[in-house]
Amino acid sequence: MNELVTVTKHDGTYEVIPADCEIEASTAVVAGIERIEARDGHELTPPLAEYVDPGALDAVVDGLADGMGCVQFTAWGYHVTVEPGLVITLKPGQTTSRAFRSEPASDV
Repeated sequence: MNELVTVTKHDGTYEVIPADCEIEASTAVVAGIERIEARDGHELTPPLAEYVDPGALDAVVDGLADGMGCVQFTAWGYHVTVEPGLVITLKPGQTTSRAFRSEPASDV
């Protein structure tokens, strides 16, 4: 069994909780999907790099300030949101694949 993360389900959305604060965002996302899909120990196909650059994902997430911004993309049929502090949510049923960084709206 994959011990890198635990996954809880709330109202159709999954929350991925890393077991260790040293886990990179890309590793936690993959481990969470493996856990949900009961594929622990079996490589997901296509690989994460087909959806988003894992190194870029880790770098952007590492650069997020507490409470400021998030990274969102779709992979393996899930809408993935990664927030500061490695708060990861997975919502099933998504089919497109786009990576982007969102910032909170400014008070203009």
